[in-house]
Amino acid sequence: MSLTVLSRWACGEEKIERIAANVQSILGHHGAELRVGRIFSGRYAGHFLASIRYPDWERLGRTMHAMAANTDYQRALDEADHLCELQSRSIVIDISLGNGSGPRSTGS
Repeated sequence: MSLTVLSRWACGEEKIERIAANVQSILGHHGAELRVGRIFSGRYAGHFLASIRYPDWERLGRTMHAMAANTDYQRALDEADHLCELQSRSIVIDISLGNGSGPRSTGS
C-alpha cells in the first residue's frame, strides 16, 4: 500500500527550487518520488506543497533511516529550516479504487 508525505512550506520560489533539486536526487536514489508545486488558490495560495511518495511503509522507514545518516540530505534540511517555514505535514495512505482506470459504472 503506497503512501505520500505532504509538507506545506512558506518560502520563496528560488529558494524552494534549489533545495528541492538537491533533495530530489537523494530521495530518488532510495526509491521515493519528490514533487513540488505552488498552491494556486485558497487559504494557502502562494505556499509550496512538497509531496514524497513511497511504495510502502517499509520503504518509508528505510529511507528515513538512510536520510538520518546522509550529510547531503541533512544539509538540505538545515537550509530549508533556515530559509523557509514548515507550515504543516501529513501522511496520506493511498486507497485502491478498483482494477479499472476509469470511473466506476453505476449500471443502467
